[in-house]
Amino acid sequence: MKRFASVSMCVFVVLFISRLVSAGFAPDPADGALAVPIDKTLGWASYSASDGDVYFGNSSTNLTLLASGISGSYDSDLDIYLYSYDLGVSLEYDTQYYWSAGGDVWTFTTLYTMPMITSDPTDISVDAGQTAQFSASFETGTAANVAWYHDDQLITSSDYGPGSCTATLTLDGVTTLDAGQYYCTVTNLSEMPAYSNTAELTVTPEPATLCLLAVGSFLVKRKK
Repeated sequence: MKRFASVSMCVFVVLFISRLVSAGFAPDPADGALAVPIDKTLGWASYSASDGDVYFGNSSTNLTLLASGISGSYDSDLDIYLYSYDLGVSLEYDTQYYWSAGGDVWTFTTLYTMPMITSDPTDISVDAGQTAQFSASFETGTAANVAWYHDDQLITSSDYGPGSCTATLTLDGVTTLDAGQYYCTVTNLSEMPAYSNTAELTVTPEPATLCLLAVGSFLVKRKK
């Protein structure tokens, strides 16, 4: 009985070591990687010359065998075999994938979709002292930050959740100093901002200001 137990233990150890030797490691993309290109080629290393199986899917518990018997290239400096596999298709954006080369299950998330402006701010003309309001609509797959600019100078920014959103910039009691060009940028986890079109704010001076300008113009002419 002891001899049978000893033999069984030896078989288990051999199988365990064989599994360790043949299992893939050093995945590329790395386990847990973010913002992975949608056309990424998978890569991994192994101590075995016959560890060319690729499992892939959207769930860690439901992987599909995509290929088997892939040949690896031997790296004599590292004494390992290097493997690569081209999925042959573009993956979906904003998606978490799971894969394995016969050992551990690894995961990565593809690039986040950049935001898209769906409605641009429009030109506005108001009298001095009134309120001017610009708005822009956009879609984003992840949380985003909207920044508003006046003549290329940042004036305010706000955070928005994922989905279809409308960002609004309200300017109370405008003066002629507020006149100029306005636009916004939307930036999410893709770190690739979307730019709205530029809108013009025209501010008509108050009547008193117009009167002073007229008097000043008259005095200048009298001097001449």
